[in-house]
Amino acid sequence: TKQGLPPQGVCAEQYLLEHPQILMELASQYAKAGSRIVCTPTDAADRSHLELYGLEDKTLEINVGLTQLTVKAAKSQNKEILVAGSLSPLTLHAQPFGETPFLDIVNIYAEQAFALKRGGADILLADNMISLSHCRAAILGCKQTGLPVWVVLDVEQDGETNLGCDLVAALIVCQSLGALAFGLTC
Repeated sequence: TKQGLPPQGVCAEQYLLEHPQILMELASQYAKAGSRIVCTPTDAADRSHLELYGLEDKTLEINVGLTQLTVKAAKSQNKEILVAGSLSPLTLHAQPFGETPFLDIVNIYAEQAFALKRGGADILLADNMISLSHCRAAILGCKQTGLPVWVVLDVEQDGETNLGCDLVAALIVCQSLGALAFGLTC
């Protein structure tokens, strides 16, 4: 691809660890361009996504490594820049809509969140959330680290996610659970 990422079917997160110069260059470019926040490329680096590649046992290593690289590159350009450890909706769904117990979902988010913190993230960003259940689990898992948590909900034109999560309900729940910021993506 244009930035040197692997073709489909290859774990991009593992690839970036094996080719750190790609990540370092991208993070540096964002910092040089004046970004005040740079996100880690860890959206799909949770245990459930990594399991698709047989890499679930490398969750800690991948998240810590990618976060450290992002921090090093971004903060070498601007010491004041914040690094947001990025998490995304899991491939699993909590009961009763799926088969996974809700606390297992919370623990998967917590595992990744602690790895992002260990790598040096300043904030945690639960990005592109598609269900209220994932929003709740991500916030509860991330808050255990003590880092600020931001949530971004992925909504359709009708103000709901593709899984039927209402925007206003999500905002109220996220705020009540202690999310520091709430945003939207369409």
